[in-house]
Amino acid sequence: MTNKVHAVSIALLLCASSQAIGADGYSVSDLGTLGDAVAAAGINEDGVSVGYALDLLYRYHGWVNTNGVFDQVTGMGMNGQGQMLGINDFNRSIFASYMLGMLSTNAAIYDGSMPMMIGMMMPCAINNSDFIVGSRFVTGPTGLREEQACSWHMMNGIQDLPVLSGASSSIAKGLNDAGWIVGSSILPGSLTPTATLWHNGAASDLGTLGGNMSQAIAINAANQAVGISELANGETHAFRFDLDANGSVLARVDLGSLSGGYSIALAISDAGQIVGTSGNRAVLWENGKPIDLNSLIPTNSGWVLNKATGINESGQIVGVGSLGGDPFRAFVLTPTEGCVADLNGDGALDFFDVSTLLTAYNSQDPLADLNNDGQFNFFDISIFLQAFQAGCP
Repeated sequence: MTNKVHAVSIALLLCASSQAIGADGYSVSDLGTLGDAVAAAGINEDGVSVGYALDLLYRYHGWVNTNGVFDQVTGMGMNGQGQMLGINDFNRSIFASYMLGMLSTNAAIYDGSMPMMIGMMMPCAINNSDFIVGSRFVTGPTGLREEQACSWHMMNGIQDLPVLSGASSSIAKGLNDAGWIVGSSILPGSLTPTATLWHNGAASDLGTLGGNMSQAIAINAANQAVGISELANGETHAFRFDLDANGSVLARVDLGSLSGGYSIALAISDAGQIVGTSGNRAVLWENGKPIDLNSLIPTNSGWVLNKATGINESGQIVGVGSLGGDPFRAFVLTPTEGCVADLNGDGALDFFDVSTLLTAYNSQDPLADLNNDGQFNFFDISIFLQAFQAGCP
């Protein structure tokens, strides 16, 4: 860069006016209602979300929400009720249909037309190969009804998963596209569950964070399982268990909680972002630390985010909160892009950002290489000026 261009660039920068920018990490959208309470259960890569709602007659209905429009799905039969509990990237969702007063639940796949019934089980998760996992009731050796982890696929129907060390009951809660399944089992002589992995036709105990209880709820493509576990001191915290290629536990990570006490992880993206709840506040865990999602939305939104239940690879998050004091409202959080001109990260565009740029530029600090081409020239100055003058999103 010539001295003349450099001088002009500095003059332009110094004449730029100070202005505030939006420093929030997410925009928040209300999914609306279907009469009364509504809860979101999951979201796919297209931003299509699913969940369930309570109408004014206190009946549960499943729903699929595409671009803010509800597709309501009712339960089978005159008095049937139902819940939509998960969705894959091909917009096929899982639906649980049941009748009040009956113990059995029928599972179905829904693709926007009629629900396709697949049999008596409680579906909990679906992957992109249309494998579904959950549980069903069976008659145990003692003649009592027991919950049995199971899976379903069109090629082989409902199949029970292997039993862990003679466990009296089990439930499968999550799976990844490679077919690794996680959930929990209750071992003989125990009243509390232990986190369980089903892999290569066998069940294995994933252990705890030091206490007597653990439950695995979701697993990503990197074979990281998340859920909840009791600690040695009796507290219950969200966890992440890292697994190797054989399914053995490499690390058990206590994800902590907000202000101590209870936390639970409910979903994990393939990139490792984890969401859940702690102290009735929706939480995002990044780099092993809990972040209150309420601190990352506009302060005047009217929302209190209580629980985050799903996250996609674009970083969109769904969950349940209250809006303007109205409880049990479903939300979608969408990440907002950071501002390239806010170089000192203080949420305002002012002289300090100009000074930061000039210092970095003169020392050839990568911070000033705004177009990431490995050079420091007028194009970097131009990018900064355009963002500064636009005010940033």
